[in-house]
Amino acid sequence: MEGIDRLLELLGPEKKMLNHVCKTLTKDQIHLPHPNLTESFLQSNWNG
Repeated sequence: MEGIDRLLELLGPEKKMLNHVCKTLTKDQIHLPHPNLTESFLQSNWNG
């Protein structure tokens, strides 16, 4: 658990966000992007 404790320490006061529950959007309103979109985003932003 040492890694989790370190993560919580790094997050500081923002760790409260880990318990956030969205009351605006439901799970069925959220969609994953198409794999090609994420692949092209990663290539354009991380491979120069």
